[in-house]
Amino acid sequence: TLLARRSALPAGGPASMSEAVAVERLSPEAAPPAAPFPRALRLGEGPPTSFLPRIPRDDASWSMALREARDGASRPPPPYLEALVRRQEAMGAGKRAAANARKLLDGEAVAVVTGQQPGLLGGPIMNLQKAAAALSLARRLDGLEGVPVVPVFWVASEDHDVLEADRLVVLARDGRVRRRALGIRPDGRSLMHVPVPTASAEALLEDLAEILPDTPRTRDALERCRLGGARTFASWGLQCMLAWLGDSGLVIVEPEHLLPFAADALARLVEEGPSIRAAVNETGRALRAAGLPAPLRMDDEDLPLFLRERPDGPRRRALLDVSGRLRASGTDVVRSAEEVAASIRSNPLLASGDVVGRVFVQDRMLPVLAYVAGPTEIAYHAQVRAAHEAVALRYPLALPRPDATWVDAKADRAARAFGM
Repeated sequence: TLLARRSALPAGGPASMSEAVAVERLSPEAAPPAAPFPRALRLGEGPPTSFLPRIPRDDASWSMALREARDGASRPPPPYLEALVRRQEAMGAGKRAAANARKLLDGEAVAVVTGQQPGLLGGPIMNLQKAAAALSLARRLDGLEGVPVVPVFWVASEDHDVLEADRLVVLARDGRVRRRALGIRPDGRSLMHVPVPTASAEALLEDLAEILPDTPRTRDALERCRLGGARTFASWGLQCMLAWLGDSGLVIVEPEHLLPFAADALARLVEEGPSIRAAVNETGRALRAAGLPAPLRMDDEDLPLFLRERPDGPRRRALLDVSGRLRASGTDVVRSAEEVAASIRSNPLLASGDVVGRVFVQDRMLPVLAYVAGPTEIAYHAQVRAAHEAVALRYPLALPRPDATWVDAKADRAARAFGM
C-alpha cells in the first residue's frame, strides 16, 4: 500500500514540492483493514490459509506453481482454441489478445484468469482492477520456466441477474452521486440473450452528457459507448470494457462461444453434482466454525447448474432428489440424471453452470494457473476448492484482486510532479 501525506511546510521560506510530501510504503500488516481471506493470503498466515493455497512469494515458488499448472492443468479442445483466436479478432480485442490466444492453442501456455458479469457501460471499476491484476501477473510470469503465461477475462454473460448488472453509478458535475439503469425487466434469460433496449440506451447516453462534466474526456467516453453493432446487454457491456482496455493482450472468453465445446464439463456437473454439493456445505460448516465467512450454501436438491428448455430460454435451477429424479425448478417434467446428462452432451447450450459450476467449467476448459477474485468471491473459492478435491479435479491458485483508488489524468500529473 502506498500512502502519501502532506508534511508541514518549513516556516520562513519556500519549500520544494518534494520536501512537502512524504511517501511511505506500508506492509500488509499496517495497511487498512481488509476482508479475512485477502488479508491472510497477502500475509501468508492466518486461519484462511488452511482452506486456500498460499500465494507464491518469489520466483522459485512461482516456478514450481508454473510447472505444476503446465503439467496438471486441463487442456482445451483445439477446435475451441481455434475459435477463440478468431473471436479475439472479430470482437476487436486487439492483435496482442489474438497472439495470446494462439499461445494457448500451441499447448504449452497457462492462464491467469479473472472475470465478472458484464455490466452497464462496461460495469463497475472493479472489473478493470481485476483485468489489471491478471495482465500484471501474466506479464511478470510470462516465460518463467519457459512457460508462456496468458491473461484471460471470463465474461460471465450466462448470468441472468439483470437487476445486478443493469445499474450505473457516476459522479455528476454538481458533485452528487447519480444512479442510472436501463430498466430491463428480468425474465430469467442470460445476459448474453437479453436484447439492449435501443431507445433506453440512447436516452441514457444523452442523460449522461447532461449530468457529467462537459469535458473532452466525457465526450470521448460517451462516444466510445455508442451502441454500434452491439445487440445484447452482454455484448454492449463487453464493447465498452474493451474500449477502456485497448490492445492490452487480455484474452476474452465468452460462454456464448465456449459452451458448444463444453458438453462434457457441463454434463459432469449433473453426474458429480451431489459430491460437489456435499463438499461445498461441509466446508461451509468448517469455515463458520473457524469464524470465517462461508458465502455458499446449496440446498438438499440443488445441482451446480441451470437448465434451459431452448438455447436462448430462461435458466432454471437443476434439482435432483434422493431417488435420482431430476427436474428444472418451476417445471413438472421429471427425468433421470442419466437422461439429462446425455441431453446436455447432445446439446450443451441447454445448460450453464451456477456460481459454483461455472468455476468447474472454467477449470476443465482452460489451463488455469491462478484466478483473481474479489473479497467475497475469494471466500467462496475455499468451498469450491474442497469441491474440486471431492471429484479429483485440480484446483488452481486463488489470488485477491488489488484494491485501488483510481485518479484522473490531472491528479496523476500532480502526483508525478511530487515525484510519486
